[in-house]
Amino acid sequence: MNNLSELPAVLKEALESQAYTELSAARIYARLATWAEVNSYPGATKLFWEQSQDEFEHFRKFASFLAKFDHTLGIQPLNEIPAQPTSYPDLFKIALNLELENTTNISRLLDKARELNHGFCILFLQEMLKIQEEEILKFKDYVQQLERIKSDEAGIWHFDRSLL
Repeated sequence: MNNLSELPAVLKEALESQAYTELSAARIYARLATWAEVNSYPGATKLFWEQSQDEFEHFRKFASFLAKFDHTLGIQPLNEIPAQPTSYPDLFKIALNLELENTTNISRLLDKARELNHGFCILFLQEMLKIQEEEILKFKDYVQQLERIKSDEAGIWHFDRSLL
């Protein structure tokens, strides 16, 4: 089933669900950005607003991919944003966990596309996984750096400024 006009319903549903997961991630990053802004961390504010835009772009990519198969996204209600940061390092742990969850979801989607032997979907999801892996490495590095800094205010201040 490699015909561009054909996309199994199970893949359509899973891809649409992932599109909305990406949109949810954009909202979570917006929450992290506003927490950072309220707490006067300009570097994290900038980083997380950029991440929010990136996640919205991922949402757009999934929606656009589905549109190539004549699939229009349905309407989904917006759920409560679960992320509740409590500290500067917590921002980055939340982000890392979010990226790990999204990567797991996309990996499962890729497995399903391979099972159904849908070449276009496989290529698309491999591209999305590459993006996810880069995000994971970035946030793992940030979390490791912050674990070394611990709660040292001067260290956090310098780390945050390095993000600018």
